[in-house]
Amino acid sequence: MVQDKETDIKYALKAINLQYLSKKERQNVLSEAELLRVITGPTVIRFFDSFSENNHIYILMEYAEGGSLAYHIQTRKMMGKKFNEE
Repeated sequence: MVQDKETDIKYALKAINLQYLSKKERQNVLSEAELLRVITGPTVIRFFDSFSENNHIYILMEYAEGGSLAYHIQTRKMMGKKFNEE
């Protein structure tokens, strides 16, 4: 999580180290950034920017309070609960 000093808005910043990635994995990272750039919707985390610096790709996205979807899926799974469709 990063925060804009002027507006105090929080963002999620995904940093991907390209140093040890294969050519195909690097292409997948670029494809991910492009996909995030073009998809929109009320249930999709909003993309703001992506850039490369010091052998890393950074993807700046909307910050969602409460943790990652993966965390919530795993927690529900361990508890034997399902998500409702609402």
